[in-house]
Amino acid sequence: MHQPRSRAEALSTARSLLAQGWDFSVGLSQINARNFGRLGLTLETAFEPCANLAAMQSVLTECMDRAKASHPDAGQLSLRQALSCYYSGSFTTGFQHGYVQRVASAARDAKRHVPPNRSKEKT
Repeated sequence: MHQPRSRAEALSTARSLLAQGWDFSVGLSQINARNFGRLGLTLETAFEPCANLAAMQSVLTECMDRAKASHPDAGQLSLRQALSCYYSGSFTTGFQHGYVQRVASAARDAKRHVPPNRSKEKT
C-alpha cells in the first residue's frame, strides 16, 4: 500500500478519500475521520502531531471510562477493553482482530528493553 511521503501528499490523499466516502484514519495515533468533528479536528489539524495525540488521549480516556463503568473492578480487563474500544469503538472487535494482543505484546517487549531506573543512584 502506498503511503504519502509528505504532509501535502497526505492531505491530498485524505481529501480524495473523504470525497469518495472512504472510512480511514490518520496521523500518529490513527484517528478515524468519523471522529474529527467531535474531537474538534479538521483534516488539516488531524495531521498535526500534538493535536493528533491529544485526540488519541481523548478517545482512549473515553473508552477507559466506559470500560470501567461496565466492570469497575476488572483492572487489566478494563484496560484491554479500552484498547479494543480505541481500535474499533467496540469492547470485542479489537480482541477478535488481534489488535489488543498486538498492543499487549508490544508493551511487554518494550518493558523488556527499558533500562533499570538509576535516578536514585548518586553520581
